Amino acid sequence: MEDIRQYILSVVCAGIACSAAIKFANYSKTSASVIKMLTGIFLAITVIAPLGRIQIDKLTDWYTDIDTNANSAVYDGEQFAIQSTVAIIKQETQAYILDKASLLEMDISVDVSVSETSPFVPVSVAIVGDSSPYAKKTLESIIANDLGIPKEKQVWR
Repeated sequence: MEDIRQYILSVVCAGIACSAAIKFANYSKTSASVIKMLTGIFLAITVIAPLGRIQIDKLTDWYTDIDTNANSAVYDGEQFAIQSTVAIIKQETQAYILDKASLLEMDISVDVSVSETSPFVPVSVAIVGDSSPYAKKTLESIIANDLGIPKEKQVWR
C-alpha cells in the first residue's frame, strides 16, 4: 500500500513540476514547444517507469491469494446454501406433519431428518406423543404418501 501511495505522490509532484515549467515557458515563446515536449516525456517516464519495477513473483503471490480466497468464499457460500436449504426443508416438513396431526387432534412433537446429499429430501421422522391407533395409522399414511417417508423410517415413541 505504501508503494501505491508513493507512486501517486510522485506522479502528482511530477505533474505539478511540469505544469510550472510549462507556465514559465509560455513567457518566452521561442522555447515553449521544446519545454512542453520535454515535460511530456518527463511525465510519461514518471508514470511508466514504476511498471518496470513490478516483481512478477509478488504479482503471482497476490493472484494466488485472490484465487485461494475466492475458492474459499465459494465453498463457504455453497455450504451456507446447503445448510439453509436443509433447514428450510426440515422446518417445512415438520410444520406439515404437525398441521396434519392437529387436524387429527394429536398432541405430538416431530423431528425430521433430511438427506445429506442432493436432492435434499426428508428421509426419516421421529414422532413423540400420544395418539389413538386410528390417528397414528392415518398420520403414518399421510407421511408415507405425501412426503415419501416410508413407514419403516417413521419412529414413534
